[in-house]
Amino acid sequence: ASKYGSVGFILGHEIGHLFDRNPQTGRPIDADGVERHWMTQTDLNTLDSKLECFRTQYNAIVHPVHSVTFDSRNSRVENMADATGVNATFRWVENKKKQLAKMTGIFKYDRDIQV
Repeated sequence: ASKYGSVGFILGHEIGHLFDRNPQTGRPIDADGVERHWMTQTDLNTLDSKLECFRTQYNAIVHPVHSVTFDSRNSRVENMADATGVNATFRWVENKKKQLAKMTGIFKYDRDIQV
C-alpha cells in the first residue's frame, strides 16, 4: 500500500506540474515535444484563482513554536503539485479500496479508510 501511495504521489505531483504557471517548470509541451499553449484563457483564469487560494491558505500557516508565517511565493508551484499528488493518490485508493481490501491487512492500521 505504501508503494502505491508513494508512486501515486510522485506521478500525481509530476502531472501537477503540467498546470504550473511558472515557465521554468510548467511549459506547455504537447505529445510531440512542441511548445503549444493548450489552456484557454478561461482555464488560465480558473487556474490562477486556484493558485491564489493556495497562496492565501499557505500564507495563513504560522509556525507553532517560532510564530513565523509561511511565504508561499517561493514554493507555490511545489505546493500545487504536492496537492495534486495527494489528491490523485487519495482518489485512486478511494476508487480501488474494495479491491485493495482483499489484500491481507492492507487497511489494518488505517481507521480513516472504511470498506
